[in-house]
This record gives sequence, C-alpha cells and structure tokens, in this order.
Amino acid sequence: MKVPVCIFLLLSLFAVNSSQAKMVEYVENIYLSPAPDEITKIVHNVAEKNFDEDYEVTVPKKAGMQINPWNKFIASAKNPATGNLLLIINPEWFSQLFQDEKTFLIVRAFLSAKNAQGLPIKIVPWVFFVISILTIILLTLLLGKIQRLSNLKRWMRIVIAMTIMAILNLLVLNKVQLKILEYLAFRQTMRKTHLAIQISGVTKDVAINALSRFDVVIKDGLKSGESFWKPFETAFEKQVQALQEG
Repeated sequence: MKVPVCIFLLLSLFAVNSSQAKMVEYVENIYLSPAPDEITKIVHNVAEKNFDEDYEVTVPKKAGMQINPWNKFIASAKNPATGNLLLIINPEWFSQLFQDEKTFLIVRAFLSAKNAQGLPIKIVPWVFFVISILTIILLTLLLGKIQRLSNLKRWMRIVIAMTIMAILNLLVLNKVQLKILEYLAFRQTMRKTHLAIQISGVTKDVAINALSRFDVVIKDGLKSGESFWKPFETAFEKQVQALQEG
C-alpha cells in the first residue's frame, strides 16, 4: 500500500522539526531571569541551525554575577533541575559584540555545556591514584629487603612507605598531575574553539577578537583588585596566541 504524498511530507517535516533545538522557558530565581526577546532570537537563530538539544537562555541578576563572575560574560552549563543546556548571557557585555562574535560565542557556549569535561581529564586522577598504591606496595617490599628494617612489622613498613609516598606527592606528583590536567584542559578548550569556528562559519580573526574581549575584561578586573581572575590571567591570551600560531 502506497503512503499518500501529503502524509509522507508531513511525517518528514515532523522528523526534521523534532530533531531541531527547542528553547524551554527558564524558571526565574534569585540568580537568573529568562532572557529578553532580543537575546533569545539571536540564540534561537544559531541553535536551530546547529544543535538539537533543548536549551534555556537566561540573563544574570546582580546576585548571579556575584556568585559566579563568569556570568558577567556568556557562560553555559547543564541545568541540573531540567537536564537542558543552560546559557547565561550578560546583556550589557553581549551588546558590545559584533554579530559574528555573538554567533561564535553562542556556538562555543553550546559546545562547552554539552561536553563539560573530557574523558582523559577524568582518568588522570585515577591513574595517579593507582600509581600511588603501586608505589606504596613496592616501597613496602623494598623496605623489607633492607637489613636494618627487615625486622619491622609489616604495618610499620606500610606506614613508612605511605609517609614517603605522601612526601613524593607533595613535592613532585601533585605538581606533575596539575601540569598534565592543565595541558589536557587547554587542548580540550582549543578543540572546542576550533569546532566552534567551523560550526559558526566565522573567520579565525572573529574568534580571536571575541576571545580577546574576555582577556581585556579579566586583566582590567585584576588591575581593579578582583582577585577571582588571578588563575585566569593568561588563559585567553594563550588561546588567542594558539589561534594566531595555528
């Protein structure tokens, strides 16, 4: 039996529409409010072309920017209450951007919310935990072979091994782990940035200009005594440099 053409077209249209991103109204609280129409329209135009997840668009209140200074720009996460992608856009800062910069940063925010943390970053702490356990076992066995310590009870050798391991962690391994995590996080950030350039269709110069805007505000904040930004003092500078060199 042949399906009438009109029914086939309706079913096809439904399949396409069902896979498009859909904005869900955000429930206002003391930190965030639903975004105004001029912002939701911009986000919708980007989301419907590139994404298929449900999302919520908000603007931060004063308390929202105090509890998380990243909300002064454009931030994203997954709403733990609904499971939807959540975009937080500061209208005052957002209005200063060119249209291509807005598109790029919206795409970048969607990508960041979808993939908050890569698998390698999650694995690293477990790898170092296993290394620590194996090192303690090895040290315990080695201490048993030292003549002066061979008569010690096993639990005492284990305590000595754990003490040595704690010192190694403090002096070496914790710093190595931090460097590895920083490297992996930067690589993940740059992958998302390059993917955002590709999806949004903007030039590399647009992305550089958009990221430079973060860098300017962060460094101005540090000059004004906003210590929150200290760990991120060169974060966007390095991203811009990587794009310029890549």
